[in-house]
Amino acid sequence: MTIYKRLSVVEREAIKSGIILGKTQTDIAKELNRNKATICRELKRMGLSKECYSPVAADADTKKKQSSRKAGKKKIKGSLAEQIENYLLEKHFSPEQTSQMLRKQFPDDPSMHASYEAIYQYIYSQKAVCKRRALIKCLRRRKKCRRRRSRKNEKRGVIRNMVTIHQRSEAANKREEIGHWEGDLVIGKNHKTGILTLVERLSRYTIILHLWHDMTAEAVLRACEKKFASLPGEFKRSLTYDRGKEMALDESLTLITGVQVYFADPHAPWQRGTNENTNGLMREFFPKGTDFGLPPKNWTVE
Repeated sequence: MTIYKRLSVVEREAIKSGIILGKTQTDIAKELNRNKATICRELKRMGLSKECYSPVAADADTKKKQSSRKAGKKKIKGSLAEQIENYLLEKHFSPEQTSQMLRKQFPDDPSMHASYEAIYQYIYSQKAVCKRRALIKCLRRRKKCRRRRSRKNEKRGVIRNMVTIHQRSEAANKREEIGHWEGDLVIGKNHKTGILTLVERLSRYTIILHLWHDMTAEAVLRACEKKFASLPGEFKRSLTYDRGKEMALDESLTLITGVQVYFADPHAPWQRGTNENTNGLMREFFPKGTDFGLPPKNWTVE
């Protein structure tokens, strides 16, 4: 493994001398036994022309950045921690919403700001088990611990002749017209029941299709066919879906309804961000383990 060594003051002085003598960056790099890219980055780093390069200023800037990195991440404690817990426990905000509200409520007080990642880390770093469980219970996805997403090979089968999201129109990408949807399957208890959610990208209008105990491609096709048949023509342009095999009959869906189905890239939920966010909001009221075999009280389903 190559060990990177930062430029010293002496080397920076040599760079300045080389510039004065009219030497090229390649010549300076050879004299210092450095890569040419290192010299190039050093001269561009300060945002000045090479004639204005100052070894002293460059060295001071490097030390300043090193000290700021060593300072580490801001610890959440005191009044900031109290405010965060109030948003989570009392108002049922997500860490993302909490982070935004802190900036809105305390615009001139950086000490009361925290990124959503810092809030997640604060939640999972609690040593008191009861407190950690209570805070985790406020999250949309109540996982006992945080870990990196798996990047294993896809095992859910291959959809033939799929049209990728990269072929979707610019009007759909930029949300310039109505009728472009995002969809996904929300799985219920023991992976035996589920619902299909469809969210329109421009208006955020949401449709929930109850699949009961049948989550096959045929059941999804029938549910989508019935719902799209009741919508005006301008609401039937495209549907962006993940690569779940329940959408294996996408070509039939396009043929019957006229809705072109596009598939997002593997492990790229942000390409269907509107639907992912909607499903996260739903999980607050229908947590994992909910049995969708019977509709909840006062809930109208399709």
